[in-house]
Amino acid sequence: MVPPEEEISILLRRLAEGQRNPEDERRLMDSVYLHLRNIARRMMRSENQGHTLQPTALVNEAWMKLKKGDDRS
Repeated sequence: MVPPEEEISILLRRLAEGQRNPEDERRLMDSVYLHLRNIARRMMRSENQGHTLQPTALVNEAWMKLKKGDDRS
């Protein structure tokens, strides 16, 4: 299995080379989302106990901001 960072790089390279493939685009979005969730999960472990923000909520908020200008969704 390819690490998420490597898969993201491979898929971005394909897109940059003009190899537009809906399946690759879907895999890229899925990989980026999962990678962001993993980062958020690691970062939230160092927060004080009792905080209410969850990693998924944090990533969803960031994801919505990233997607805001995307007319294709």
